[in-house]
Amino acid sequence: MPNLLLENEIDFIVFIILGVMNALCIAVLIERIVFYCVFKYENYKSLEEFEIGISKNLIILSIIAQNAPYIGLLGTVFGIMMGFNNIDDTGKIISALSGALKATAGGLIVAILALVIFNIFDRYNAKLIVKYKKLNNLVTK
Repeated sequence: MPNLLLENEIDFIVFIILGVMNALCIAVLIERIVFYCVFKYENYKSLEEFEIGISKNLIILSIIAQNAPYIGLLGTVFGIMMGFNNIDDTGKIISALSGALKATAGGLIVAILALVIFNIFDRYNAKLIVKYKKLNNLVTK
């Protein structure tokens, strides 16, 4: 039976993509922490400018949180396909299914990490916006 295209490399490719997504999460985490440590309310002329500044790069976390499970699922689908492709060899079926489950778990781990980081920063940003409004007498009753 012919092998699927990239059969031996698909797990590696999926985990490389998930690794890049995870590295982006960590990079955004570090960038935002540094930003929050050095920013000053006085540097922003308007509420809109302030909101844009404090929410910079959070879209990356949102995109990763939404898409990492699908990357893991893609690895799972390919793993199951490889398992069925090698149905006459039990050892290869177990190996393919094991890789498939690892891809799913990897995708979920990356997504959960991105979502937790996003939610922490989103909540912190909401507090900063309230404080900015109070400092600039923009609070409405």
